[in-house]
Amino acid sequence: MKLLKKISAFAIVLALVLSFAGCADHTWSAKDNSQNLPAGIYIYYMMSAYNEAVEKLGDDADVLTSEIDGQSAEDWILSKTKEFEKRHFAVDKLSKDYEVYELSETELSTIESQMNSMSYYGYTDLYQSAGISMDSIKLVYENSTRYSNLLLKLYGEGGEKEIP
Repeated sequence: MKLLKKISAFAIVLALVLSFAGCADHTWSAKDNSQNLPAGIYIYYMMSAYNEAVEKLGDDADVLTSEIDGQSAEDWILSKTKEFEKRHFAVDKLSKDYEVYELSETELSTIESQMNSMSYYGYTDLYQSAGISMDSIKLVYENSTRYSNLLLKLYGEGGEKEIP
């Protein structure tokens, strides 16, 4: 009877674990109070962090077995990826606070042109094979444009921290 109880308990625990795993939403990588970042953005930022690591170490380095700034390159890349995500959230929040969140038709058209160029040169296949959708790329480009607008709003002519 004890063996039957143990098997039953194990089966129940296994069923619970599998049900939780099955219900998990793996379409986002991070979230704050107002938004979820798609998993593709995390992958994009991780690729960017990896590329920064390659720049720091040199093209011929075995990046993932190296050290950067006193930590393993793998940890450095993961930390840098999280920094990129935090900056993404901060830019979205601050651009709303400073009323530069909405993008102009010209800015949206420029982003569309950039994405068309990526498609023309075959980069979309590279990103999509890595799990990054074009929607994620578009969100990154929009965030980058908001970042520029925020810098201009703060430090540009007439900004509250204007740089002469």
